[in-house]
Amino acid sequence: MNFNATFGLIAVSAFVLTSAGAMTACSGNSSSGTGGTASTGTLSSGTAGTAGTAGTAGTAGTAGTGGSGSGICGSCPGGQVCDATLGCVECLSNSACQMMDPANPICVAGRCRECAIAADCGLNQTCSANHVCTAACTTNQNCQGGGGNNTPLCDTATGQCVQCVTKADCPQSPLCTNGLCADCATNADCGAASPVCNPANGRCVQCLFTSQCALGQVCQGHDCVAGCNSNADCANADGKVCDLANHQCVQCTAPTDCPLSQPKCIADRCRQCVVAADCTNPMAPLCSNNNNCVQCIQDQDCKNPQAPKCNNGQCGN
Repeated sequence: MNFNATFGLIAVSAFVLTSAGAMTACSGNSSSGTGGTASTGTLSSGTAGTAGTAGTAGTAGTAGTGGSGSGICGSCPGGQVCDATLGCVECLSNSACQMMDPANPICVAGRCRECAIAADCGLNQTCSANHVCTAACTTNQNCQGGGGNNTPLCDTATGQCVQCVTKADCPQSPLCTNGLCADCATNADCGAASPVCNPANGRCVQCLFTSQCALGQVCQGHDCVAGCNSNADCANADGKVCDLANHQCVQCTAPTDCPLSQPKCIADRCRQCVVAADCTNPMAPLCSNNNNCVQCIQDQDCKNPQAPKCNNGQCGN
């Protein structure tokens, strides 16, 4: 092989290896690798490029809003929801009021009201202590018969019609809070019979939450009443299962709570059947109105001429 051919082959090989060394690393904010240096006869491989910077992790999603179950509030009356501070209330947001009662679109302390502040009202109006939009007052005369009932006084500092300006205006209550006569501002203002201050209206109540009631009781309508929080609370009751929807001891909340002899759970009670197909005993093939399997429901079901009358689900004379 002549000298020129040999030198050309070496040069080509060096070029190939140098190109391989110069290849960049993974994409990202990476720096390209330094190419290898070719030399006559000796080939050096290229230095590897610096790895790219890892991407930033995505922001965690916002947690979902809790549902409207009664939870810590015990059993909330129909249509009400549980507020972690106020207990059972009719609203948690303005949007809920706007759907339920457009005339009272503002949620104030768990109740749908016409306004919370003067800005919620029209021109030259203010929001009374009872959260009703009224004309701004300058004297008590402006508040007579207005202000959303029972707010006969004018607080000239705010232009609001209020129930009280000072506690001297509350002969039946010891406090004047936010323009309304109140029994309490904190639990310390309440007695043993009703030891909890309801911040929504300044009234002393027995409870806002079930945790404020004695064992075996739940909070319903701000009163502590007998009820259950688990099946263990029903050990001495007729029903052995706790219906957590209303905190009452019942026979069943699902068919699995019932015995084989009464396998259907209907309105919290174990029953034999819903339809006739559930009655497999040929001596009692019909399902009665009280969901028991019976021989007959009416006289026409009694085919034996010696027992033509249906009495309490049995054919007889």
